[in-house]
Amino acid sequence: MQRFTLLLHVIIMFSQLPLKAQQIEKGYFNPKDSGNCYLAIPPLSGKIKGTLVLFAGFTGMQRLLGETKLHNVAFGNDMLTIFAPTYNHLYASPKAIENINTILRHAVSKYHLDTTRIAFAGFGIPGNIIIRYAELCFEKPEQFPVRPRAVIGVDCNLDLPELWRWSERQVQQNFNREDVETGKFLLGTLKEQLGMPTDNPAAYAAVTPYQRAIKSTGHEQYLKNVPVRLYYDTDIEWRINNNRQGYDDTNLPEGSDFICRLRALGNTDAAFVSAKHPGYKSNGIRTVTTLSIIDEIDCIRWLKEKMNIFDAATWVPPYTLSVPDKWGTERFDFPVEFAPGIPYKGVEDLRFAPGWGETNSPEHWSYTFLWWLEGQPVINAASIQQHLTEYYNGLVGRNIISRKIPEDKLVPLKVQITSAKTQPDDIATYTGTVYMLNYMAQTPITLNCIIHLRYCSAQQRTAAFFEISPRPYTDVIWKTMNGLWTGFSCGK
Repeated sequence: MQRFTLLLHVIIMFSQLPLKAQQIEKGYFNPKDSGNCYLAIPPLSGKIKGTLVLFAGFTGMQRLLGETKLHNVAFGNDMLTIFAPTYNHLYASPKAIENINTILRHAVSKYHLDTTRIAFAGFGIPGNIIIRYAELCFEKPEQFPVRPRAVIGVDCNLDLPELWRWSERQVQQNFNREDVETGKFLLGTLKEQLGMPTDNPAAYAAVTPYQRAIKSTGHEQYLKNVPVRLYYDTDIEWRINNNRQGYDDTNLPEGSDFICRLRALGNTDAAFVSAKHPGYKSNGIRTVTTLSIIDEIDCIRWLKEKMNIFDAATWVPPYTLSVPDKWGTERFDFPVEFAPGIPYKGVEDLRFAPGWGETNSPEHWSYTFLWWLEGQPVINAASIQQHLTEYYNGLVGRNIISRKIPEDKLVPLKVQITSAKTQPDDIATYTGTVYMLNYMAQTPITLNCIIHLRYCSAQQRTAAFFEISPRPYTDVIWKTMNGLWTGFSCGK
């Protein structure tokens, strides 16, 4: 909780505009029924880089917001969180699947979502619906709007025949009133809709995510390449004392076995996650079936990693690029916020000389940046000139606004780049100048540039390294900056 409190404090502290406060929006996905909606919490930045859609059935969507801080952590991490209903469905029936498809299509259209960066989460008994739905997304992809990038289950059952047997045991034991009533409801509903597992095994086999009693590979095979996490409160002592439930009366056997089967299929991203702390509902009642068993910061960090969403705080460069003593650093991903038209995918990694921001320093405006780019984009003098023009126009432009620089101080930006003698280990080398407004001093400045290109075949990345300074090329600062490049390595 301390980590979350700190994160939330940072988010609030840096939120300068009231309109940026967390908003809970309703998505009405059925025009014929205004009562049907999901809850959506867009990120603080307004830029949705990934989406978590959490489905639950018997708990009101609004109530779930009090049991977890997932949406709060996602809010500060460029992720959209959606809480969506599965209603009374107990398994992946055609109606349940149609409901999920409708919600996903509506959300994708409304928020213009990147469908390659959507994760599913299922909570409680209806969680088996989401696991089975995810399997179907890969089994029959042409029938579904999304193939999830990752899948999460929270105290969810995965084996419908075993859910039937659990219900029978709770009714027969007649100990915990809530479990007894739940068991009666499940037995009645499943019998009415699917029959008994012993009488109609094929019907159960079609809709259950997997069956523990059947040792051959089943539907779980369709998640062999998908990151999966199953969260459970493993406090057996509490279950015995309060519900008179042993290990076999929990979802733990099937959850752990399901992960073992995925591991056997080669899925190293499948994990059984034991809760780090006891589960509690928002009203303070102890329970094992609650979203509070999720470590929210760890979960969102994991989702960002699996969705390949850049996180400067946790990203570990696969390359070697040193940092001189007292130099500053900064990293961000493409597309660059102030130059979105630069069409690359990758990371920008900057090094700032100690006097970069001091107008009276000989190191003023001396810095380097590495573009670590996916694949082998076409890069030449013309493209560099075009992209640096957009880059510095964007950088200067946003500082003109934030610093309220008067119009009479502005100068037209001009970039000139030409090919130079290729330096050792470069595939190409360029030099040039950037004439622009020095927004720190509010005077014109000319920045000299050296640009190095290298292709890292093992990493399938292109490294474009920019050395920037207004100092003449004979100045000692260039020796320092060039030393960064000569010490660069594509790997660790």
